[in-house]
Amino acid sequence: MSFEVIFFALFFCVIAYFVYSIIRHRGFKGAMFGATVLSSVGEVSSPKRGLMSQKLKVHILGGESPTDRWVGLELTSSAPGSWSMTPIRLSAETRKLIALLEEAIARAPSSAA
Repeated sequence: MSFEVIFFALFFCVIAYFVYSIIRHRGFKGAMFGATVLSSVGEVSSPKRGLMSQKLKVHILGGESPTDRWVGLELTSSAPGSWSMTPIRLSAETRKLIALLEEAIARAPSSAA
């Protein structure tokens, strides 16, 4: 076999996997999280810095069985000419994150809350 055939076969397999993952998890976001997005809870925007903006969205994720549930955080950053989405899937760490955020709010000046 020539190098071109092997390269295109490998390339096709990678693309086929991404398409399968998008279909299996019911969309691009689900494929990025590796789980189905059951619902979106809400979002928080950070103050803009110049032309850059960031949003943190909270989702409820589901797995193969009805008892599989996770919290998904989607960090979206956008600027002219660029966009990025970082998925973060939490399970047991969710309560620790809540505690850390509450501690940071308690230590921060009252205007930050």
